[in-house]
Amino acid sequence: MNILLLIIVILGVALQSVTKKAFNQKTGGGGVYFFSTFSSLAAMLFFVLTSSKLSFNVEVLPYSVGFGAAYATATVFSVLAVANGSISLSALMISYSLILPTLYGLLFLHDPIGIGLLPGIALLMISLFLTNKKSEAVTITPKWLMYILLAFAGNGMCSIVQKMQQIKFDGAYKNEFMIMALIFVFISMGGMSLFLESKQLTTYAKKAGGWV
Repeated sequence: MNILLLIIVILGVALQSVTKKAFNQKTGGGGVYFFSTFSSLAAMLFFVLTSSKLSFNVEVLPYSVGFGAAYATATVFSVLAVANGSISLSALMISYSLILPTLYGLLFLHDPIGIGLLPGIALLMISLFLTNKKSEAVTITPKWLMYILLAFAGNGMCSIVQKMQQIKFDGAYKNEFMIMALIFVFISMGGMSLFLESKQLTTYAKKAGGWV
C-alpha cells in the first residue's frame, strides 16, 4: 500500500510540473501567485468534497499555518523553477524532497533504518545523473538553483509538519488540517496576487484556461 501511495505522489508531482510549465508558457512566465491561489482553492475543495464529516479544533491551527507556509513556498518556487529551467530536472529535484521527512523520522522520531534506505538514496543519485546526461542542453543557473532549493525545502516541510500534526493528534483531524492550511494559502496567495498582479489578472485568467 505504501509503495502504491509513493507512486501516486511521484506521478502527482510530475503532473504538477507539466501543468506549471504549460501555465508559464501561456502567461509568459507571469501569474505565479494567481496560479498558486487557484491551485490551492482546487485542492481545498477536493478535501471538502471528500470529507463525510468535519470537526475543527483550534489547536490544529498552528500546524495548518505551518503547513500552509511550506505549501505556499513549494508552490510559488516550483512554478518559478519550472519557468526558469528544465521541467524534468525540476520535477525530479522536487520529488527528492521526500527524503526530508525520512531524515526527520530517523533523527527525531528514532525510526528504524530500513534495508532499502541506502540503495534508495543511491538510485536517486543515479536518476539525477541520468537526467542530466540525457538533457545535455540543460543549463543550471544560480536563479534556478535558488528556486529549486526553496521548492525542495517547502515540499519536504509539508510532509514533516503533516507528520507532526498526525503524531500530536493521534491521526485525527486530517482533512480539517488540510482544509485550514489551504484556506491560509488561498488567502495569502490571493492577497499577493491582488497586490502584485492586479493589472494582469484578467489576462492570466483568460490564458490559464484548464491549466489552473
